[in-house]
Amino acid sequence: MKITDENGNILTIYGTYGADGELRYDALEVKPVVGDTVTIYGIIGQYNGVAQVKNGWIVEHTPAAPEFEEGLNIDIDLDLIGWLEAADLDAIKALLTDGKWAEDAKDWKNATGVVAIQNKVCTDAGINPAINLIWNFGEATEVNTVKLGLYANYNVMIGYPDAKIAVYTSADGKEWTEAGVLDTGLTIESATNGTAVVTLTLDEAVNAQFVKVVLVFPASPFGDQGKPVWEFIGLSEVEFSYVKPVSYVTGNFAEEGLNGVNQFAANAHNIWTGSVASIEWWTKALLQWNDEAQGWEVLKVQGNGKVDWVTEGNQIVIAAHADNGTAVASIAALQVGDIVYIWDIGVATSDKLSADVDCNGGFYTTDATKTGTTAFTYKEKVALAGDVNMDGQITDADYMIIRKLVVGTADAADYTDEQLKLADVNGNGAIDANDYLVVKRHALGTYVIPAWK
Repeated sequence: MKITDENGNILTIYGTYGADGELRYDALEVKPVVGDTVTIYGIIGQYNGVAQVKNGWIVEHTPAAPEFEEGLNIDIDLDLIGWLEAADLDAIKALLTDGKWAEDAKDWKNATGVVAIQNKVCTDAGINPAINLIWNFGEATEVNTVKLGLYANYNVMIGYPDAKIAVYTSADGKEWTEAGVLDTGLTIESATNGTAVVTLTLDEAVNAQFVKVVLVFPASPFGDQGKPVWEFIGLSEVEFSYVKPVSYVTGNFAEEGLNGVNQFAANAHNIWTGSVASIEWWTKALLQWNDEAQGWEVLKVQGNGKVDWVTEGNQIVIAAHADNGTAVASIAALQVGDIVYIWDIGVATSDKLSADVDCNGGFYTTDATKTGTTAFTYKEKVALAGDVNMDGQITDADYMIIRKLVVGTADAADYTDEQLKLADVNGNGAIDANDYLVVKRHALGTYVIPAWK
């Protein structure tokens, strides 16, 4: 082993051992490699006039921090996992972060936008290699959501990764802490063929520069063909983000300037998340948050009868029981594509919705053709998290206001309560450097602040 000091002086070590002076280099569990920092204990001598250490002990070893580029990095063991030429890696990373989920991909020959990663040791039942997807945000960033586009095609031995996906965080890309183990719930049957988009949410948000998810090649059903482990995993997209938990501001329609053409009394409605298979005798609508409209877009409407809807992170279901005719009519009147605004919902314990939350307020649409309990003159009021000056867009003017509030060159008393709330983008109750960085990145186009209401 040869080492250099900060001045570039080279010292040769003849015979390298661990800190106990017994295990030789080849037997060490963690071996120093080029770029690492070591502290050597030994006696310096000379050989042919050149300084050297004979039988040096490695008493301290600090691995070099990996050089992960900003954005997506793919860390794999090339001895176990097949990959294309290094020259194609940038193109592959660009494909996995282009915002296209390839949800229409079916047959492999037409699966445009999908990358298949090969397990070279799929014939060995004792080895389950892993694909490490590492995102470098460039700075400490709040994250609570991982979204993956996973492609499977049973006929060509492309499977899903193991359903249990571990998530890790790191401040330096070197020392990792487990943030949680999330379950995709995906299994593959003989007829499976296409892309599944899964959203995985951590129980608690983390603040880190580096976030890693580990996709493990699981056991396959092809053991009788000599491939007991899946030969391929298919990916179409990878996304790490912070999604603000669904929350509702208390108040009332008139005071907040949110009077709709049709306001529906909601004391007999419920909001649901997760599976709604149990609400058979309810009229229900599946809604998804629409960033552009800053409201909830109607995806599906269903009367009495079972449905197999399972909401994702940006979806909710509003429902009314068959016994309440007025409430049922208000939902039955909705059509796919309508935008619904929800207000004054009583959620006493936390911002996150539980499986079944009573609506103490109401919801309204801006469509005059809907039948509601009371008609009002519509006055739209859209608030964007991060739009501190409330001009309807997020620009450098907004992050400069936040910066001044953070460093103390601006007085919070000069801004309204609503402006201060919009400046607290992450909703932690304080206007801080994280808010400044997130709004700046949004304004520069390197990040999108998830919309919330």
